[in-house]
Formats: sequence, structure tokens, C-alpha cells
Amino acid sequence: MALPVGALRVKMLLCSRTLYKFSSFSGARSLSEHVSSQSVTTKPPEIAEDHLIYTQEHFALKEALRKLIDQEINPYVDQWEAEGTFPAHKIFKILGNAGFLGVNKPVEYGGLGLDFSYSIAVAEELGNIHCGGIPMAIGVQSDMATPALA
Repeated sequence: MALPVGALRVKMLLCSRTLYKFSSFSGARSLSEHVSSQSVTTKPPEIAEDHLIYTQEHFALKEALRKLIDQEINPYVDQWEAEGTFPAHKIFKILGNAGFLGVNKPVEYGGLGLDFSYSIAVAEELGNIHCGGIPMAIGVQSDMATPALA
């Protein structure tokens, strides 16, 4: 899919979806009861004009995922490690509802239908999770299991 079409689809999502993924434009919406009282600090997005392939839509996607990671995953990583648990169903449900598990999958199957560069942007942002196992599990699901289903 051509990059301009992907950018158009992201803009449509900005206007039509009430999900978490692009909430940075309309104020962050919490997906769990744990988040409402926590403040989130995010670094400002890079400037799209200085990037070879990323557009403002790529940076909006990355910023929204960063907020979700900072609110729903990173505060609990140490607790999960201490307990020896990983609430995979909860994390995958949150990421799926926010649209981060099917970025480049066909729309008719619930994906966003964007080009692969958006998947790379998501993978880069998953690197901000404070452990290795969770992004690995997400990557296996979205880049190994889901393509076979699509």
C-alpha cells in the first residue's frame, strides 16, 4: 500500500475512532482504572521533515503507543517480574483494542491496512518497554502468528 494512502487512513482513524491509539490529539483516554491518577511524561516527537520515511502520522502512532506503554505496561513490569507473571490476555486486549497488533494487516480482518513502515514504527516504540519478554511476545504475535492468519 502506498504511503499516501496509509497516511490518509491514519487521518481517517484520527477523526473516526474513539480508541486509545490516537488519543494524543483529543486528550488521553484511559483503558484501565489504574491509569487515571498517573501522570505520563513523554518526550516530544521527532520532526517528520528530518526523517527519511516517517510522516507526522507515523510519529502520532508512535506517541500514542508510547503513552499506552508508559501507562499500561512499564509501571507494572517490576511487579510482574517479582510475581513471575505476565498478564498476556490483558496486554494483548489493550494493544488490540488500540489497533497496535494489526497495523499492516487488511482492514477486512480488523487491521489498519497501513504499509509496513508503520509496523516498523510500532516495533521501534515497543523497545521502550522496560523488559525484553513483553515486546518479544508482542512481536511473535503480530509478526509471526498474525501474518499466517491474514
